[in-house]
Amino acid sequence: MELIAYIGPMWSGKTEALKAFAEASIANELNVGIFDHPNNNRNSVRDLSCNFPNTQKFRPEAILDAKLDVLIFDEVHLYDCFGTAELFLSTLKKATAKVAVLAGIYYDFYNDYRPFPIWNKLTLLRCEFRDTNPVTPCHICGTWLGVRYTASLGEPDRRVGDFYYNVCRTCGIQYLREWRAKHCELVKVN
Repeated sequence: MELIAYIGPMWSGKTEALKAFAEASIANELNVGIFDHPNNNRNSVRDLSCNFPNTQKFRPEAILDAKLDVLIFDEVHLYDCFGTAELFLSTLKKATAKVAVLAGIYYDFYNDYRPFPIWNKLTLLRCEFRDTNPVTPCHICGTWLGVRYTASLGEPDRRVGDFYYNVCRTCGIQYLREWRAKHCELVKVN
């Protein structure tokens, strides 16, 4: 199976790339399965579920029992956040689709801005990564340079929702330092 992953911070065009891939696949009369993480509670018009009413929450049997040509997964980093990365990856390995297209945030704000481990595991599966460019500047200093990271504005360890903004590396490091000083006893690192 061909694996393609769109990675980048929030508002960088990842979900839009998934939408375009899904629409092109449907137009070519391919059987497409669109899946979201079960814990994703975002309610944004940018979400796949708002654009494709048949979007399903991830369940291995929905992928393995269906005869699908194309698998589309959004918010893939959440499989690391909720401890289900191995289940997701083993299901992906068993799937019979021709292509799987994934999207998610690459760097983990809660883990010193290191990549989510699932991306390293997908590299071992020969996943092709397509970096997306942010469409918003750093929300702290306003620069467009080096905006690669998404930081949480929500409660400690809140990994799902629309409480995020984009930051450059310089502001991200400062923000992380301040955030840790304020919430250090509540931080959970994967």
